[in-house]
Amino acid sequence: MNKRGKKISAKGRPSGVDTSGLSAFFSDTKRTDALAFEELLKEPGPIALDIDRRLQRKVQLHGLDRLSGAERSVYLVSVLFGEVRNGGFHQYLYNTSGDSAGDVTDALKLLRAPREIVEVVAEALSLLPSAPSRDRAERHKQVDTVGEAVLLKWRTLEDQFFKMSDAFVEEFVRRHPQDFALDPLS
Repeated sequence: MNKRGKKISAKGRPSGVDTSGLSAFFSDTKRTDALAFEELLKEPGPIALDIDRRLQRKVQLHGLDRLSGAERSVYLVSVLFGEVRNGGFHQYLYNTSGDSAGDVTDALKLLRAPREIVEVVAEALSLLPSAPSRDRAERHKQVDTVGEAVLLKWRTLEDQFFKMSDAFVEEFVRRHPQDFALDPLS
């Protein structure tokens, strides 16, 4: 039994919890991690998470500056969507993800993001007292100086952003495979 009185299986999971979908996900992830990039692009289903994992790995190994322009744009936009969906524009700007916030609207445009997305992000960034600093400590000061009105406006923009799809990112990658060099992960 756990602290809440739930019966625990021999594997440490609450009994009655179906983990077959999760197991299938991780099994498929291992399979797609091993595919050459050209083969990954032939996969019929969504591959955005596979692309994200490969870009994250490339950044870890070689740094953001070693990415091609298209790879960098996909990476920046993927980080933007992940951070804003997780904790809003405040989190995006406060974390290291915000180091490249000044470049993200150009990245959105390169990927041919819908105009509404570009406008929401540009407006959110324009609410800072000046262009987002690449220096995290300086950016913290920028974010810390915004008032309640800006925080409320960010929430309104986040509500709009949450309804927007990032499918354009994967579409761009599929249309421009020559701009990507993403090795298998395994």
